[in-house]
Amino acid sequence: MKDTSNRQLEKSNFISKESIVVIKKTLFELGNKREAYDYFVIEQEYTIYELKRNNSNLWIFFKFSPLLLDKYISHFGTQWYRVFLWMVIFAFLSTLSYFFLYSCDGDFFNTMVKLIFPLKLFGIESKSIENIDLWFISVVRIISAYLVWQFVRAFRIDTKIF
Repeated sequence: MKDTSNRQLEKSNFISKESIVVIKKTLFELGNKREAYDYFVIEQEYTIYELKRNNSNLWIFFKFSPLLLDKYISHFGTQWYRVFLWMVIFAFLSTLSYFFLYSCDGDFFNTMVKLIFPLKLFGIESKSIENIDLWFISVVRIISAYLVWQFVRAFRIDTKIF
């Protein structure tokens, strides 16, 4: 007799996506949110697998790309610390590239805060900023806003579990 207690929870263990959804809904109804979110992750991975298998349509790309981004940024909204790490890495690299591209002098930390602060998306302080600089700042702030949204989403899911 085989020992099945060491089996990992993977998408290959399920026949269809519907079986994963039924188990996930049942776990949510029973109040077992930790395991329900584990099944949610498997459901999303199964969706990615199905989209890879049926790659005949352009619209699949628009469904596939956000799922992959969500998988690698926040593990489908279940790991806030992963998003925080991405935020720190992105803030450092964008500020470093800003310093190299525009040869700025000044305080690195203050420039990082001014550059990535997503609530100041359209509020540029100086009137002498060139168009390429404006595009760079806008793209950085849009990506920062997306990362903040992912962080809040993942943190809320993680705190609801307990």
